[in-house]
Amino acid sequence: MGVIAFRWFNLDIELPELPNIRRWYAQVTARPAFQKYCAAPLN
Repeated sequence: MGVIAFRWFNLDIELPELPNIRRWYAQVTARPAFQKYCAAPLN
């Protein structure tokens, strides 16, 4: 789910507020393993 959220949050579109999902996403993306293996550039 983190990879899907990463792509969704990095699209150049207007996103709804969803504060709980943003909080969860911030926690997931702060993990070193996520940064190393999942946060690849989208270009």
